[in-house]
Amino acid sequence: MQNWSSFDVSSSLASALLFFSSEHRDKVRLFLTQFRLPMTRTTVTITRMTAAAGTTAYYLWVGTTLGGYDLANMGPFSGTTATVTLPTNGTKIYVRLWTWINGTPLRNDYSYTEARATAGAITSPANGSTLTSASTTLIWNAGSAGTTAYYLWVGTTLGGYDLANMGPFTGTSATVTLPSNGTKIYVRLWTWINGTPLRNDYSYTEAAP
Repeated sequence: MQNWSSFDVSSSLASALLFFSSEHRDKVRLFLTQFRLPMTRTTVTITRMTAAAGTTAYYLWVGTTLGGYDLANMGPFSGTTATVTLPTNGTKIYVRLWTWINGTPLRNDYSYTEARATAGAITSPANGSTLTSASTTLIWNAGSAGTTAYYLWVGTTLGGYDLANMGPFTGTSATVTLPSNGTKIYVRLWTWINGTPLRNDYSYTEAAP
C-alpha cells in the first residue's frame, strides 16, 4: 500500500467536478485513520481498500462543509491511499472521495471530527496558591504530540512579562526568581505545537517579605 503526497487539482477540473450528478455513488469503503497531533495541523491517511474494474483515478476533497474542498483538493491518485494535513481544532470536517470509472465520476461522502491539540499545563505550584520562597520551580505536563518548545511569561498583569520572559524550554520545568512582597503575579505558559502557540494562564501570590 502506498502513501501519496497532496497536490491541488487544477481549477478547471475542480470546477467541472461541481457539476457531477449526485445520483452516482461509488460502491467502495473509505477508511480514515486519524493520528492525534496538535493544534493547527495533523496528518491523516485515507485508505480505499478495494478498486472497481475500470477505475483509472481517485480524487479527494476535504472541507468544512459537505462537498467543500477548502482544506484539501487532491489527486489524481492511481493508488489507494492519500495523506492529508488538517487543522486540529476539534471541528467537524467532510471528505468526498471521487472515483473515476470508465470515464464516469462516482463519489462517496464521509464526515469526521478533527483531533484537538493540548497545551502544557502547570501542575506545581497549584494555581492560585501562595509561593513559599523567592525562587520557585514551575512544573508542567507535556503538551500533545508535535510539541517543540515551551515559553514562560511572568508579570504583574495578566499576559504581562515584566518579571520574567523565559524560554524556549524543551523540558517540563523551569525555575524563576521573583520578588517577595506578597503581591499577586500572573504566569502564562506557552506551548509551541507544530508551529502554533497555545497558552494557559495561572496566578499566584508572591512569598511574603
